[in-house]
Parts: sequence; structure tokens; C-alpha cells
Amino acid sequence: MWTVHHALVDGFSASLIFQKVDAALEGRPFESSLPFTIAARDMEQLRRETRTEIQEHWSDREPLIPDACGDIASPNASLLSPRQPGHAQISVYESVDRAKVVEYACAVNVTPAAIFNAAWILLLTTYTNSDTIVYGSVFSGRNLPFSWADTMIGPLIQTLPVLVRVDRSSSTEKFLQQIHREI
Repeated sequence: MWTVHHALVDGFSASLIFQKVDAALEGRPFESSLPFTIAARDMEQLRRETRTEIQEHWSDREPLIPDACGDIASPNASLLSPRQPGHAQISVYESVDRAKVVEYACAVNVTPAAIFNAAWILLLTTYTNSDTIVYGSVFSGRNLPFSWADTMIGPLIQTLPVLVRVDRSSSTEKFLQQIHREI
């Protein structure tokens, strides 16, 4: 049994490690991984290069921040199942046809992640009674513009704020494309 904290190794890295272990056990050659210090150095350089662009991005959105507030609307108490005093849990089980999500995402030129984020945003707008939402979303760093991005072993994930104003008059396709651009 092998356990490791996700702060040290993300899921993609774990699969890379297991591939190398399999190769070693089968006597096949495998390439050693680059040291994570290379990733840290390159990401710091990227942060420096994109600092102005990031500041412009958030200064453009700053006027929306005060609108992103609202009290969480409590669901009907009969739906709650007590866990411990002061806490509640609501469970709703629905299945999602992954193939249909992927098919629809391709049809409207977005990713499946945009569809799931859009669903989360709509849920948050409902429970906060606000059309402007800020939430944290986890992103993979495997699409970084570095040659080592798909072979680096280490935690290449990040949690970033997403700030969205929902235009209720927008079509589903336009809304999904907006979310795709935001994330």
C-alpha cells in the first residue's frame, strides 16, 4: 500500500509514478523525471511575465465584486438529515450521461468542465439570490506552456477564484461559452 498527500503528488503524477514502477518491475527502460525545482522556476517566470495581464483581468472585474454577495437560502428543513448539532446534509442522487455531456460540449464548442462549472454557478445563483458569483475552482496545471507539463511529477493543480455575472437573457450556448472563457 502506498499513501501520499495530494499536496505532494496530484492524481496525474501518481499515474506517472505507477507507470515507472510497472516499467521497472517488467525490466523495461523508463526516463527519469525532471526535478520539481524546474517546474517551480518556470512557473515563477511565467507569473512574472503575466503579472500585468493578471492585474488587468482582476481590475476589470473589481466593480463586480460587491455584487457577489448574498445570504445562502436555507433549503426546506424536511430535506435535511442531521449529522451533528448545527450541521446538515442534503443528498440528491442523479446520474449524468458523460457521453452526452461530451457530445453537447463539442456541439457548442466548450469543454465538459465548462458545463459542470455552469451548473455549479447556476446552483450558487439560486442559493445566494445573486446573479454575480465568486467561487474557488480547482484547475489542472497540465496545460501549462512548458514542454515538461505532461511528464512532471508533482502537484500541478491550483485553486483559483472565478468571478461570473450571469446574464439571464443569454442563451444556453452563449452562457456556456462565457463560462468556458472565464475558466
